[in-house]
Amino acid sequence: MSRDTGSNESKKVYLGNLGSHPPSTAEVEKEMGYYGKLVSVWIARRPPGFGYVEFEDPRDAKDAIRDLDGRTVFGRRLKVELSHGRRRENRRLVSSHVDLLFHCCAHRAPEPFCSPFSASPQHRLRASA
Repeated sequence: MSRDTGSNESKKVYLGNLGSHPPSTAEVEKEMGYYGKLVSVWIARRPPGFGYVEFEDPRDAKDAIRDLDGRTVFGRRLKVELSHGRRRENRRLVSSHVDLLFHCCAHRAPEPFCSPFSASPQHRLRASA
């Protein structure tokens, strides 16, 4: 089923509900390889229960999603969907704002200045004096 395309469409598939004892990488490669040539397979171990499979061709990824989502494979009813690839970036952005907030509050800045979008703690302390 593998096809050669130069498309920028998503080729990465999320596998959910793999359970606390997920299948081996080889088992996932065997099951997913039916749909097309694989680029990579990654199965989470800590915490377990999910993984990602990247296909060479985005149409193969769509075929796998269409056939496997909700189907019982590896003794579990799988959740199979296109990976969005945005969560990690958003988590980093939120984390940087939380770090700024804690940094600000750790310097005992006045309450109105305790915001991740305000000036540096040193600047605020000089301004309030």
